[in-house]
Amino acid sequence: MTNHTPSRTPRKSHRAVPKKPRPDFPPGINKGSGHWCKKIRGKVHYFGKVEDDPKGVEAEKEWNRVRDDLYAAREPGARDSDSISLKGLVNEYLTHQERRRDAGEISLRTFLGMHATCENLVKALGKTKQVSTLRPDDFAKLKTYLAKTRQAVSLRNEMQRCRSFFRHAHVNDLISE
Repeated sequence: MTNHTPSRTPRKSHRAVPKKPRPDFPPGINKGSGHWCKKIRGKVHYFGKVEDDPKGVEAEKEWNRVRDDLYAAREPGARDSDSISLKGLVNEYLTHQERRRDAGEISLRTFLGMHATCENLVKALGKTKQVSTLRPDDFAKLKTYLAKTRQAVSLRNEMQRCRSFFRHAHVNDLISE
């Protein structure tokens, strides 16, 4: 009988996972997936592969870009004023007003008036119009569009509702000045 010991296959070594660049570095490392990550409000958010970004430079840039939205439970990047269309802004506004209507803060009639104002904005300016590209001549075009079907008082009231729409967007950081 031969004394035979089974040959051992060498174990595959696990990837060496780098440590955080500094103790106060916001994202941590998910050792299982090898990604920079941070858990916020019970959900893990990822900021790129450690393998591609071992020092975490890009992960930190991405973290700084989206952290306020994540802590506020908003979808990151959804409110980039350089890329939001009028349609997107109208949807945000009407969603907010629906919540107010459902809570009893505004009447159905008020809500329907706001909805009509949003429809007029989209018809006059176009739903794909980027909000960051709106200029004074666009608002003159809106006023001309509204003046076709309104007298002085109702035109002034409708223009005030349009101003309220954009003020809401500005106050809630949906658009910049």
